[in-house]
Amino acid sequence: MVQELVADFETYVDVKSQFSVRTRGSNTRHNLKPDAEKGEKAWPLYLNNRGRPIGEYAEKWGKYMGVESRVYCKYPLHLECGDEHNRSFDDFFIRCQKDYEFLPLDPNQPLSSNIVYRCMKSQLQERVRYNRCQVKQEYFEVWKNTPEAESEALWTTPAFSWIDRDSWANLCAYYDS
Repeated sequence: MVQELVADFETYVDVKSQFSVRTRGSNTRHNLKPDAEKGEKAWPLYLNNRGRPIGEYAEKWGKYMGVESRVYCKYPLHLECGDEHNRSFDDFFIRCQKDYEFLPLDPNQPLSSNIVYRCMKSQLQERVRYNRCQVKQEYFEVWKNTPEAESEALWTTPAFSWIDRDSWANLCAYYDS
């Protein structure tokens, strides 16, 4: 009996060790901006005439914007509705200028700082909007999977207390369609 249990345990350990293979790479957040401790300068980011990044560092810039947009938002979303909601985009823009050097595609046509500012702001707003929509979708899934008897209790939780019930009905109708 004991030998059978030991054999079963050894089989369990062997099976478990097969499934505990690492499937994800290491965190690459540290690779999204130059290392200031090593004295690296800002990475060159070339912008086309519409202000969109192109070239070698465009993919890193996209990941950098994703990380920064998640930092820029507060979750759960009911925390966004406080006095601290209007955080300054200028702080983000100053950090970006330390990490990336915005260069024109054509060196004979220099970029206006207003164009760069507007393009970076629109990209951040786009990402923040996407993140908020994703969270709203998750709230909708929670609402949809909650039994009707318990759904009224959701309105008393902080996550749902900030939502207007009329606009929530419209949002649910939109997601259902």
